[in-house]
Amino acid sequence: AVPQLVRLLDDREGAVRAAAATALGEIGLPAAQPAVEKLRKIRGDARFGDPQAGPAARKALEKLGVKE
Repeated sequence: AVPQLVRLLDDREGAVRAAAATALGEIGLPAAQPAVEKLRKIRGDARFGDPQAGPAARKALEKLGVKE
């Protein structure tokens, strides 16, 4: 499931990206490791992050235990 969820992080719909990020956070490490860099990009910062999926990506990274 992880490869498909990673692809969904690039979806045009923010709700789809958010759902994929949430699912990856639930899957956990080490399985979700391939998604970490994309989740970081989606999380971004207040100016450049993904306004729809950014909060879900931030929460997923927290669940994965990934530090800034």
